[in-house]
Amino acid sequence: MHGWIEAYSDDAETWFGIVDISVIAPQYYALFGAIFGVRSDQFHPLAPKRGLPPDLSQPVRAALQDSLDDTYWGHSWVLWHELMAQDLDEAGQELVLHERFQGPHGDWIEITREIDDDPFVEGKRWQKDGHTYWIDRLRRRDVVSEPNWLRLMKMMELLVERFGDRHVRLVVWFD
Repeated sequence: MHGWIEAYSDDAETWFGIVDISVIAPQYYALFGAIFGVRSDQFHPLAPKRGLPPDLSQPVRAALQDSLDDTYWGHSWVLWHELMAQDLDEAGQELVLHERFQGPHGDWIEITREIDDDPFVEGKRWQKDGHTYWIDRLRRRDVVSEPNWLRLMKMMELLVERFGDRHVRLVVWFD
């Protein structure tokens, strides 16, 4: 995911590009799908493929000059207040197998992967060879708690304190 956090200034009556998110953006397909409707259909997307807003800030326009070829796609944007209005308890469309085990340095590792939908296995839990497995549906809150996404949200939240919840947005595109 590539993009920018922008803030709108009432005084200047324009959007300003604040942070290029490309180096800190998460690479998590379930999140891309949950927010922007790309690379995963696990959730109903919040801001699906809206295209680019017509009033982009100058830094974002400049960044996009390098990315308007066929390599980049899925352009969209979302306002802070929309992100805060998400139903975090929304269940995903597909079942997920979770595997949790202790790594070689004592840390806990959890791996998730989508599996075929089977109503007879949902909720099942078992252990084997020091690994714990369980099958359930992800909740939206599971997806939006990805650490790099949370960092982006903290940056946006700081801007909301200054500019307001309808004047901070995330503009994105994908490769």
